[in-house]
Amino acid sequence: MSEEKQEYEDGKIRVSLERCDRQECQVCGEPATRRVSYLLERARSNPDSSAYCKDDCSWCSDADAYACEKHTREVERDAPEGMEWCSTFDGAKMPHMLYKWCKVRDEKTLAKAEIAVNSHDQLVDALEKNIATFCDFQAGLELLRHNILAKACNVAATATQSILKDAGEKRV
Repeated sequence: MSEEKQEYEDGKIRVSLERCDRQECQVCGEPATRRVSYLLERARSNPDSSAYCKDDCSWCSDADAYACEKHTREVERDAPEGMEWCSTFDGAKMPHMLYKWCKVRDEKTLAKAEIAVNSHDQLVDALEKNIATFCDFQAGLELLRHNILAKACNVAATATQSILKDAGEKRV
C-alpha cells in the first residue's frame, strides 16, 4: 500500500466524499426498515461487551443486523453465535439507524468536488466584495437623502422668510 503524502498548509481545505447508503435486509436484500442489535452473552459482566457494567444496555450493540418488516422476527431470532438479541430499532422513528456512510474514492469525483470547493471559495469572495460595495452604496444613499432633506429644509426656511417679509411689508 502506498501512503498518500499529507500536505499541511494553513487554511487548506481537504475534500472527503462519502455516499449515504441505506442498509439492506440480510434475508431478502430489500431496503431495511429495522436495525437489530445483539450483545455478547452475559454482556453486563463481560468486559469485551459494549454493555459491560451498564445499567441500561438497550442502546448498546456488539453486532448489528438489518431487516425489512417481513423478516424482522427471523433476524431477531438469528443471533450470531455467542450473542443474544438486545434491541430492535424502528427506522420510521429513527431513520438515521438505517443508513451508513461509505467513502467515495473515485478520483474524477474528488477532482470535481475540489473544483466545486474552489469555485465556492471564489463565489464567497465575490459575494463579500459585492456586499461591501452594497454597504458603501447604501451609506452613500443615506448621505444623499440627508443632503436632500437639508436642502429642502433650507428652501422651506427661505420661502417662509420671504413670505413673512412680504406679509410684513404689506401691513405697513
